[in-house]
Amino acid sequence: SLTDALGLAWSLRDIDLDTIQRLEIPVRLTRSPTDQSIVVAEQSPKDVIAEHYRGSLPNEDD
Repeated sequence: SLTDALGLAWSLRDIDLDTIQRLEIPVRLTRSPTDQSIVVAEQSPKDVIAEHYRGSLPNEDD
């Protein structure tokens, strides 16, 4: 709900942006048959996150 979104945004207002860990998904650039640019992920987001956490994904229920 909008109330939940606002509550989440308000609770995150004091986060130091320098402490946020930014993960990058490796991509490959290619072209379609009609010459449109396409970005293709070479690794799934789940695999990138698991690799970051050394093979153990964090529990979403915590």
